[in-house]
Amino acid sequence: MKKFIASMALVLSATLSMQANAGLIDIELSANNVAVGDTLSVSLWASNFTDFDSLYTEFEYDISLFSYQAASLQSELPAFDGFLTGLEVTEQFYGLSLSFLDFFAFSDLNLDADNKFLLASFDLLAIDSGNTDFSLVNQVAGLFDLNTGLDTPLDVDTSSPVQASATSVPEPSSLALFMLSALMFVGRRKQ
Repeated sequence: MKKFIASMALVLSATLSMQANAGLIDIELSANNVAVGDTLSVSLWASNFTDFDSLYTEFEYDISLFSYQAASLQSELPAFDGFLTGLEVTEQFYGLSLSFLDFFAFSDLNLDADNKFLLASFDLLAIDSGNTDFSLVNQVAGLFDLNTGLDTPLDVDTSSPVQASATSVPEPSSLALFMLSALMFVGRRKQ
């Protein structure tokens, strides 16, 4: 029985230590509710990452409600060079795919006091009203060893999905017409 408890403690401590070393990607939104026509800023913060030379994740959301604004993309990772390396963000039927590749281990990030860096920040334009979840799925990171020729996978966790909504705001002219008709109706009733 003592051996069983000791082995379970060893497995549990190994599991906890692996989870403690896992990189984490968090989603931050500038707001949880925006009007149609307004932009929502999204920031993806990565923390607890060791050296890595490849990273991939999918950012899912309802593309019928929000449209990606490519010109707003910012990152602390080098931008895609048009050939092979850098951070590339592409629109997909589920939202966005983010992929990063570099031929050298990327460890010279500007980490803040919380040991995190900006993976990506971008704007989404609200194009229709409704609710959507923003979530990260299918994340993979790795570190290629030039000596052995092997790619070592790295653990990557993500935060829980975040929800936001876009609402229609009546145009001022429509609101003014409604108010004017209501005043006329009240005025007629008094006569």
